[in-house]
Amino acid sequence: MSSFSYPPDNPTTPATTPQGAPRPRQQLGSACEECRRKKSRCDRQQPTCGACLNAGIVCIMRNSCPPRGPKKGHLRELRSQIAALEARLNDHENGNSEQTDENKSDEDTDVRNSASTSTLKSTLPSDFSEINVSTTPISRPMSLVPLINVDTTMISPLQDAMSIGANLSPLVCTDLDQLYFDRVHQFCPMMQKFRYLSWSKQLGRSRQQICLQYTMWILAASLSSQFQLIRDQLYKEVRQLLDALDMDTAESGKRSLEQVQAWALLSIYEFISDDYQRGLVSAGRAFRLTQLLKLHEVDGGNVMTSDWINTESMRRTFWVVYTIDCFTSINERLPLTFHEHMIATRLPAPDAHFMSGRPITMSYLSEAMANVESDHGPESPMKLTISSFGNSVIIGTICGRTLIHRQKSAGMQPSAEKSGEEFCFRHQALDKMLAVQIKYLSVQVSASDEPNPMLVFVIMNAYMMVLILYEVIETVTSESTRPLLLEYKQQSLEAARELGSLATVLTRLSHFQIHPFAPIPLLLSARFCQAHHGACTTYDTLMGMIQPALQGLCNVNSLAKNGLRLLGLDPAPTTTDWSPFGTHWDTINWDDSTVQ
Repeated sequence: MSSFSYPPDNPTTPATTPQGAPRPRQQLGSACEECRRKKSRCDRQQPTCGACLNAGIVCIMRNSCPPRGPKKGHLRELRSQIAALEARLNDHENGNSEQTDENKSDEDTDVRNSASTSTLKSTLPSDFSEINVSTTPISRPMSLVPLINVDTTMISPLQDAMSIGANLSPLVCTDLDQLYFDRVHQFCPMMQKFRYLSWSKQLGRSRQQICLQYTMWILAASLSSQFQLIRDQLYKEVRQLLDALDMDTAESGKRSLEQVQAWALLSIYEFISDDYQRGLVSAGRAFRLTQLLKLHEVDGGNVMTSDWINTESMRRTFWVVYTIDCFTSINERLPLTFHEHMIATRLPAPDAHFMSGRPITMSYLSEAMANVESDHGPESPMKLTISSFGNSVIIGTICGRTLIHRQKSAGMQPSAEKSGEEFCFRHQALDKMLAVQIKYLSVQVSASDEPNPMLVFVIMNAYMMVLILYEVIETVTSESTRPLLLEYKQQSLEAARELGSLATVLTRLSHFQIHPFAPIPLLLSARFCQAHHGACTTYDTLMGMIQPALQGLCNVNSLAKNGLRLLGLDPAPTTTDWSPFGTHWDTINWDDSTVQ
């Protein structure tokens, strides 16, 4: 690890230092605790040294340090404990040998009693007859998670020794951290990397920080090939720790940002790990904690902080939770938890500003949506500063509006003239916003040298909503909507072609880089294609493109596997060669003819 050299606090002058005298190797005074732990040079500035100031942590300096080496009598105590343990081990081994001799002498008796034993077993319930009673030491793996009713404010040495998370080697921990920021951070950009690294290796981490760190490692392990064996046990640990933390939080009333972040990450892991229902419940916990911490009002005056990085982390945490709400709600047609008109939190800053700590003032969601509705063009200053994560927030908001529009239209009376006018107004407003966003996002996708997984996910959702709008207007038969039907059908055909192209893009990306919610727009589009099977060959062709894309994600994302099962399709791919869908894409016959 590289160390930084700082100028001394009190530079010497020629009057105090003789000419040619050697420069002292170390400055006067003691280094702070953090610099001592990292074994780096401390500038000893008061009240905060330069290294702690850059890392954003509390600088602790001690005037007197305890003497090094073991305490008096400590080695003698260790030797006595070792001797006692050796004696107990010898007694245990002698007991086992005596028990073996007794078992041999009783073998004949066991044979004589076998008939009566079998008769007794037949009279017992089947559950009891399968019990294997053994006096040998227990060899099954014990639970590595502290019980919920145990006071976990201080983790005991025994629990710490049994925890897989606490016993990962520093090299594995570093690898998992890097995997997280390489593969997870792009779609869950809540943590500032250098702030996280500054506290992640400290011994005095809070329980909230430990839970957050473990959930980060779980997601990183799930998006890797070399750490698959540790993620299940690590998940059990962090699940128990978070449940215990929630119980303590309910009693004390103290909540933290790390607790919200941990639940959000855990819900994403459960969504992609074949536990969708539990993922919805965990996401609900993150939603409520977000509301209790007022993260939807970070810039509304209720939350005051002078640390811009910490404030931006709060904003990003809210927007991650917000997008989880939007995309899972439209998948299950559930009511939204967060309503956009109640949000007083600015949009997330570009990632470069967040990582470097350069403050920038972003617009509110209401301002960004008004900019989309008015269509100031892709070169407007507001759009140029919005990151791909910010675009996912905007598309998620349009998803929420589309969901509400669909729910309202389901109960609309076709004969009501006022309801028909309101329906057309909402429908055309959503159609206009989608057209503006698709045009802007298409420019962003084509301008990038390599496919951006976040942008691909965002624009897939935009095209998916075009299909939903056509499906909605099909169900509403009135005089006011009939002229629009043909126009929206043509738009749905164009959206189907573009979705097919994006489905093939997914097959070219690494499965570990694809957004975890990418199967959702594919699944909803496939449902649309199945509902319109035989009506148009374009929809049937799109269905043939979606199936291999979902099959390719089955090994790393259970959303894709469960989606294929819901569609009545085989999750196992028939081939692993994706080249026919990429190299011969232009030769596919997109016939828009409609079956009469």
